[in-house]
Amino acid sequence: MNATRFDTLFSIRYAIRVLERYARLWHRLDLLFRILAIFSGSAAFAALMGEYKVLGTATGALFAFIVAIEYALNPQRREQEALKARSPYADLYSRQQRLGDADLEEAYQIAVKEDPVIVPESLKRLAYNDVTDERGCDPAARFELSGYQRAIGLLA
Repeated sequence: MNATRFDTLFSIRYAIRVLERYARLWHRLDLLFRILAIFSGSAAFAALMGEYKVLGTATGALFAFIVAIEYALNPQRREQEALKARSPYADLYSRQQRLGDADLEEAYQIAVKEDPVIVPESLKRLAYNDVTDERGCDPAARFELSGYQRAIGLLA
C-alpha cells in the first residue's frame, strides 16, 4: 500500500506511462516486421524471376523466418493488450479529484490485481524516469540507464 496520495498518484501515472511505452514498443516492432517482410518477400520474388536462384531461396527463407517470428510474437495483440490494461489506470487518474485518499488507493490496488501485462524491467525503468521528470521529483530518484535501456527507449 502506498503511504500518501502523492505516492498513489505517482503509481497510477507510472502504470499508465509504462503501458504506453510497452504498447508503443510493440506497435513499432509490428511495423518493423511488416516492412522487413515486404522487403524480403520482394527481394525473393525479384531474385527468383532473375538469374539469382540461390539468392531467391535465401531471401525466401528470410521472409519465412520473419513472418514466423511475427506470428509467434504477435505484436499487434500485445499492443492491444497493453492499451486495454492502460484504460483502468487512465480512468482512475481522470477521476482522482472525486476520490478520497483511501478510495483512490483501493481503486489503484484493484487495477493492479486485474492488470495482466508483464512489462520488461528496461521499460519499467524508462517509464519511472519519465514520471519522476513529469512530477518534479528529485533527479537522484531516477534510474541510471544502461546503453541497452537507452536504445530500447528509442523504440518505446
